Amino acid sequence: MHSAATKTQNEGCEPHCAFKHFVFFCVAGCKDNPADIYFLLDCSSSVWIVDYDKQLEFVVSLVNHFHIDPNATRVGLGIFSDDFRPVIDIGGYPDKDTLIRAIRATPYLSGNTYTDKGLRGLRTQGFRSGVVRPNVTKIGVVVTDGRSRHRSNTVAEATLAREENIWLFAIGVGDNVDKEELSTIASQPKDQFVFHVASFSILGTLAHTLAISTCNLHQPQADSAVCGQKTKADILFVYNGAAMSSRDVGKVREFTRHAAGEFSMASGNVRAGVISEGCQGGDIELSQYIRKEDFVKALVNQPQPSLSPLLKKLRLQGYDPARGGRRFAMKMAVVFVDDVMTPRDDVLYEALLLKYDDVLIHVMAIGTNYDMSEIKQLATSQTHITQLASYDDLLDEKIRKQFLDKFCEHL
Repeated sequence: MHSAATKTQNEGCEPHCAFKHFVFFCVAGCKDNPADIYFLLDCSSSVWIVDYDKQLEFVVSLVNHFHIDPNATRVGLGIFSDDFRPVIDIGGYPDKDTLIRAIRATPYLSGNTYTDKGLRGLRTQGFRSGVVRPNVTKIGVVVTDGRSRHRSNTVAEATLAREENIWLFAIGVGDNVDKEELSTIASQPKDQFVFHVASFSILGTLAHTLAISTCNLHQPQADSAVCGQKTKADILFVYNGAAMSSRDVGKVREFTRHAAGEFSMASGNVRAGVISEGCQGGDIELSQYIRKEDFVKALVNQPQPSLSPLLKKLRLQGYDPARGGRRFAMKMAVVFVDDVMTPRDDVLYEALLLKYDDVLIHVMAIGTNYDMSEIKQLATSQTHITQLASYDDLLDEKIRKQFLDKFCEHL
């Protein structure tokens, strides 16, 4: 929980501080972390004019925390209802007093809630080339009290904004907001970028928290990783933790950690994730069966750990834009297999559907219990198979390098 403190706790800071986890963090106007911040405000008919003014005062409250200067924090503002309307260009007002007067003079529109058009305007006009500064953190703050008219379009526009390295905060007000939609708009992690308050009357209570959050953000820095410098790729690692020992799960995670260390993620080209099954269903309660025969029958009929539901989850959810998937990125998967596939037909059917969706599947075949004919059908091609004697090989630096050389060849 955050609470406001009325006086500065650190020498040299402006008098805008907040208390977080029993340690004082001074906002200091983001002096050491220049940022271009754009506010996108809901101006639809569901927002009464009195509440609309409270939105504007919320923005003013945040601006009062910042050091407004052409070389420090710059602020812009746009509104949306049936369409997007730019109001204040980023850097349009170089000092705080004139900026605050311009914010308070923002017109009220009314209309429907086309959040997608607002997000498109934020990205293409608010953060347009020539206005934003290179190598400066870009932050969008979206405030809404309702559900967008076209949710899928909203998800797509938010994804495009995040792909351009714009950090997005999503703030919902009242009972009519779609909290799941807020999550699809916001950056990750969601618990730091999604906010909800009961009414516009208490919207201002978020000012201190949000001011600190924005000042702590940084523009993604380029790294020296070469895997993914040439093209965008969404990469998911898939393993069935329910069928593995905890030690082997640890080795898979260590392998994944080292592989991700070679991905060009800071550039925005590569995104990485994991799909795993930590537990298998099939609990039997003490009161469920009285007769021994029924208990034994239920036990025998319990489903075996299978790769099939994981591949289905990969296909249906893994590359979903709402979960960070990108339309123009290569879809790639690294699947760990150490046994014969059960049920075989279900697993290979899901693999076939993934290939129809242009997902490149690289298989890590571990041990001696797997069926090589199944592995060949699961993988995109024979060149997308890595055979390992045991899970211990995942910790071998030489083997990791061989995998990356093959996997990243066209990235």
